[in-house]
Amino acid sequence: MAAAACADITDKQAAAAAVSELRDRLGPADILINNAGISGPIGPAWEVASAEWWRAIEVNLGGAFVLTQLALTQMVAEGRGRIINITSYAGVYRWPLMSGYAASKAALVKLTETLAEETRPHGVSIFSVDPGLLRIGLGRDLSSISSFPRLVP
Repeated sequence: MAAAACADITDKQAAAAAVSELRDRLGPADILINNAGISGPIGPAWEVASAEWWRAIEVNLGGAFVLTQLALTQMVAEGRGRIINITSYAGVYRWPLMSGYAASKAALVKLTETLAEETRPHGVSIFSVDPGLLRIGLGRDLSSISSFPRLVP
């Protein structure tokens, strides 16, 4: 069984309310997939709006942290659970003109590695997955940038 709830993942109270709603409908969470994200500003770092740059960090890293923290409270108490963070090629390799997005995904990779070690003794496993570059979602809107690796059709 599956269900969905909407919330601003950068707002811990709103995210907690959505998690609570899902828990009421489905019971305790066995798995969390952090897949929300934004591309952030596109352009040379010295030209992009700093508020937009920080918003990419807030959503892509901060939102994943908020949801992970909410899920881990229950998962650690129960001694089991899985968390999958959707990362990106940009978190490991250079992506010119996308510094906010790349920095947020690199930080998410490191957060995943760190939390995987923290939670292992508690029966919780945390992974990161890079789904590759596809012409859907964020990839569809970014395919015109010449510095991007070739997208899968």
